[in-house]
Amino acid sequence: MQHPPLPVDPLLDPHEIIEAAAQGFRDANATRYLSGIGLVLLLYDHFLTFDDEVRLVWKARRSFARSAFLFNRYLVACSLIWVAFFMNDWSGPDISNKACRRVYGATALLGITSIALANILVSLRVIDLWGRTLKIKILMSSGLMTCFLTTFTLMAVALTKMLPHVHYDRVVRVCVPSVKEPEYAAAWGTSMVYEVLVLVSVWLNVLDKPRRLDTRLTQVLHRDGFSFFATLTVFRLFNMLAAAIAPPHLMLVGSFFVWAMTTLVLNRSLLNILDASSVPFRHDVYEIPTRF
Repeated sequence: MQHPPLPVDPLLDPHEIIEAAAQGFRDANATRYLSGIGLVLLLYDHFLTFDDEVRLVWKARRSFARSAFLFNRYLVACSLIWVAFFMNDWSGPDISNKACRRVYGATALLGITSIALANILVSLRVIDLWGRTLKIKILMSSGLMTCFLTTFTLMAVALTKMLPHVHYDRVVRVCVPSVKEPEYAAAWGTSMVYEVLVLVSVWLNVLDKPRRLDTRLTQVLHRDGFSFFATLTVFRLFNMLAAAIAPPHLMLVGSFFVWAMTTLVLNRSLLNILDASSVPFRHDVYEIPTRF
């Protein structure tokens, strides 16, 4: 779809026009470069861990957690490749505003789906640490469902308000919103609340049921488990602050980078735990509890 020529206000100073265009390129390229860095790191780590994936996951028996891990692992990679092509199409025809809004909404919903799958995988790990007791099943299930419904509702409200204002910028050739809504930042913040719940549950488990400190599994849980939540919190906080503080056209400056990095850290942590425990996605450990 070809757009009409860009209108130019004759009262504007030519230097102001040039500076505004240059700033637009800098902002758009910041989003492009950060997204590209995240994609490259994710794919590089994917290749490095592919042998572990085959050994620990592909050869294991079928289960929900096995399918969720693989689906999320490839969902994020394929989504970010699609986003990269969409954001860096310099030779194709102009994109319609309608297409921009569809892509904007689709990536937000895919992000929520990925977060939900990651939270489920982490929850199953916590449930296993507590011996799959009924109380911890109810606690993690309730927290997970509350977090997902809250995040989904806030994101739906934010997209309803924002999508009509998403348009295609022909100068920098990228889709940008012209407004932002507080619900958008709040949607990313709600996932941090659940992550705090998970972290507290893991700490209480360590205090209540201490394992031998010289076992490899314990070392991996300490090294990867707590570092995972610390890294995840930093990335989520950055994403939330960017959505809350940055101007509308910079709301996504770190979103795709954060999406790639959180997925990378999650995949690494789960594969390391599986390798240390030598029980790759066993049904008696990772199957969905009947009340989950």
